[in-house]
Amino acid sequence: YGGFNRVDHDGKISKKIDINSYSMANGRIEGIGEDHAANVVFATADGLHIYASVNDKIIRISQIDGLPSDDLIYGFKKLADGRFALGTDNAITIVDIQKMLTPKKNSRLELCTIKIDGSFRSISGNTIELSEDETDLSLYFSTLSFTDKQKIFYRYKFKEDNHWNLLGNTPELSLNHIAPGNYDLIVQAGNHLGQWQSKALEFNVVAHPPFYK
Repeated sequence: YGGFNRVDHDGKISKKIDINSYSMANGRIEGIGEDHAANVVFATADGLHIYASVNDKIIRISQIDGLPSDDLIYGFKKLADGRFALGTDNAITIVDIQKMLTPKKNSRLELCTIKIDGSFRSISGNTIELSEDETDLSLYFSTLSFTDKQKIFYRYKFKEDNHWNLLGNTPELSLNHIAPGNYDLIVQAGNHLGQWQSKALEFNVVAHPPFYK
């Protein structure tokens, strides 16, 4: 209950992975094992969790991803071929972790429309221009996919920034009170497993200053 520890050959704790420090949906661990890629796989009462030591992050796999149930407290076993057998209510589910973690063919991300100061506007190309008295911009986009919307996430940043800003599941970006200037904007889509598409939307936003500036 609460998580698990990794220990070295002498039995000393080298890493603590617990519910207080990581995004684990449930701390009750029914079974635990390591896959061929050295990921730690463990089953809980709220889905299957995978600890990836390469980026020190926990990924949760649930019914959204195809599991018949999130309640996996009825048994757990790593099979000889590297797959995992999970006990669910009146059933056994066998999962291939590597297939679940491999991103499916990416849907393309497209801009649907934009709104400037509350009015819809059409654009041609990747340049968006705001006149001297326009300061608010909203962009609406889509992955053109029938994938469950809960599985699609969006983020954006300005080209010179290192930090991404998360938008969650909402395919909309609103920028208000834009100061005069020239901005290179990048929008990216990804899935709930933290895998982001390499192809992103890129825009050049030009906010013209008033004549006295």
